[in-house]
Amino acid sequence: MPAMSARIIRIIMRTIKMTDEMYMDKYKQECEAVKHLGDYIGYGNLMTIAGNLWAMNLINDGYSDAGAFYPTILSNMKPGDLTVAGMTGRANHLKLFKDWGWMDE
Repeated sequence: MPAMSARIIRIIMRTIKMTDEMYMDKYKQECEAVKHLGDYIGYGNLMTIAGNLWAMNLINDGYSDAGAFYPTILSNMKPGDLTVAGMTGRANHLKLFKDWGWMDE
């Protein structure tokens, strides 16, 4: 394979830089949106809702909700165990999502 010219390498590097800058601009906008929402509804509430929505999407797609992130505190964590409170909270949210028609039966 012939070696790439310096011009082609510069074009590729410029494209990568533009892509990185576009990604960072988008990421900054997303962070600002999350900050705004977290400030408005509370970060714990935001994380709880997001985790449960993630679980709902996994379940709707035929997967286990084990891949979803569920926020908790250290005192609720037990190796290889789910807390009753955490399971009840998830079940309550999933029921709401079903009631709202967001989740498959």
